[in-house]
Amino acid sequence: MASDRIFPKVGSKPANRTRQLVSRTFDLGSRRSERDVEYLLGGDIEPVILKGATVVQRVCLLLLSLSALLLAGCSSPSTKSNSHPHLLQVEIGDSDFRGGDSLQITEVRGTHPTYVPGGEYVVSGTYVLNSTQEARLLLATTTSNTRNSGPIDPNQRLQLKAGTGSFKLTHKMPAAGYPHLTFYGSSGSGVGGVYFGTGSTVLRDKGYRYSGE
Repeated sequence: MASDRIFPKVGSKPANRTRQLVSRTFDLGSRRSERDVEYLLGGDIEPVILKGATVVQRVCLLLLSLSALLLAGCSSPSTKSNSHPHLLQVEIGDSDFRGGDSLQITEVRGTHPTYVPGGEYVVSGTYVLNSTQEARLLLATTTSNTRNSGPIDPNQRLQLKAGTGSFKLTHKMPAAGYPHLTFYGSSGSGVGGVYFGTGSTVLRDKGYRYSGE
């Protein structure tokens, strides 16, 4: 007489289709088999005894359970986006803020290794907003021709409240120009910002100050 086999109970539930497949595979001729399969594919860890199952059936059930765990692990998102494989250097240009506001860029990733028209870039960083109760943070490019600026994508702007926090914005450069991050107040006017890039893509002096000085 075959001895009972004890399997651990899996912590996460697979899809119903997988559950039905396992139930059909382990049709042991009793309602207890369905209960055992339910336990094996259910919640917290506790022993499951499959009485009357053949060795092949036991092995198949264990393999199906392990496959469900592996699929659950593979479904987690990657920490680095394959669509923006290049880590870009960052040079800070004109930086102009009011009342203790600040922006710090921690990482720029892009579809190209340099800042070029048509390239898409993801800019991550932190902010401090003290000069106003709320503002909109925009990642954009200053170009010589405003017709080349293109429409504003929701992924390149972020509504902020006063305080500190982090941001991650995406922008596709519409034309040659100077990338920047800018705070915009409730009136729609800029209240602070920073230009960045490398080499000739960095605007060193925009020609005016948000503070009015």
